Amino acid sequence: MTDFYPELCQRYLDILDAPPVCNTQQPTSSGHLAWMLTELQTNGTQSLTKKHRWLGCVQGIMIARGMITVNDERDATRNVFNGS
Repeated sequence: MTDFYPELCQRYLDILDAPPVCNTQQPTSSGHLAWMLTELQTNGTQSLTKKHRWLGCVQGIMIARGMITVNDERDATRNVFNGS
């Protein structure tokens, strides 16, 4: 495991509630998103930039599917990303 936002990734895994399965035929499925989150934590070869793109992709799909909201995530991650 790496230290790529483990609490945030776990929160999303809990919301998705699906076993992680790489499924490029259904890239917006809960299982594929769970797989992406697992990869973020276990794949030591991905660049930090790529990891951020994957996290943004997962967040965007979860927002589009109504699983999370932009406003809730902004509030929940404000301290995590420490934006200014």
